[in-house]
Amino acid sequence: MSDAAWLGAMAKYRGNITHRDFLKGGATELAGDLVRRVKEEPLRFYRLAMTAPDDIDIRYVHAFIGD
Repeated sequence: MSDAAWLGAMAKYRGNITHRDFLKGGATELAGDLVRRVKEEPLRFYRLAMTAPDDIDIRYVHAFIGD
């Protein structure tokens, strides 16, 4: 996904909002994928984290910092 797509998905899937397709999930699943991507491309996702809005779901914050 592009950085814009990541930011859009994080804005859309926050709190208890989930995907309409029950197999795709919501913020928890997206954050899990983000954890894997951060490990694969740390510099790219560090830069993305610095552009993320202050009010993103806490699950994404934890994914970015490896918590």
